[in-house]
Amino acid sequence: GWMSVLFATAMILALTNKSGFLSRALRWRWLTGLGTISYGVYLFHYMIYGLCMWLIRGHEELLTNGKDFAVTLLALGISIALANLSWRYFEKPIVRWSHQWNYDISSMSEPVPQSTRPARIAQDDSNVLNPRLG
Repeated sequence: GWMSVLFATAMILALTNKSGFLSRALRWRWLTGLGTISYGVYLFHYMIYGLCMWLIRGHEELLTNGKDFAVTLLALGISIALANLSWRYFEKPIVRWSHQWNYDISSMSEPVPQSTRPARIAQDDSNVLNPRLG
């Protein structure tokens, strides 16, 4: 509904006005860093929040006073730290490894590492390799 319209408008503004405040704000270093680890935060946050509330406060995930709020901030910090470790030592190496593969959809063959594929020939150099064209 309205939230979708709001976010779509914000995205259009950010993409069309690169020097505008919204576009610059979306490029802030801490915000892009949070975007990098956001999947890990998504995976870990609820479990860590529940564990912190249960271990420290002894009750379910109810936010009833300042101490519960402090535990929530602690859980947020732990979630971000764990997501950062997950990105650095687990997800990033997998992403780096996956970029070694080149998938050729047209041939539907097995993926071949880029290091074993022959180098691509530039369009301008084709007449050098074909004597009939030169």
